[in-house]
Amino acid sequence: MPRIPLDRVEPGMQLSRHAKNSAGIMLLERGTTITEALIRKLRNAKVCHVFVAGARDGTGMQEALAALEERFKLTRHDPRMNVLKELLEEHMRDICS
Repeated sequence: MPRIPLDRVEPGMQLSRHAKNSAGIMLLERGTTITEALIRKLRNAKVCHVFVAGARDGTGMQEALAALEERFKLTRHDPRMNVLKELLEEHMRDICS
């Protein structure tokens, strides 16, 4: 169940988790099939991302890990920051598996 930005959501995708706004109010139930109208509704509600069901190609994880690497590149010589980065990588892999 990858988490994807709303601008990458396409009609026909299915939610793998409830879609909620920033206040935690559920807007769409898990299992809802996305339509253009629902994408507009989510956009109007300022929703930034949703979790969708489907095959994983690993692209999202690769992008996330690359972004994490970029954020920590200036601190790669600090052992404490390396531990923190490793913990974040492990957490990211856990939530995406």
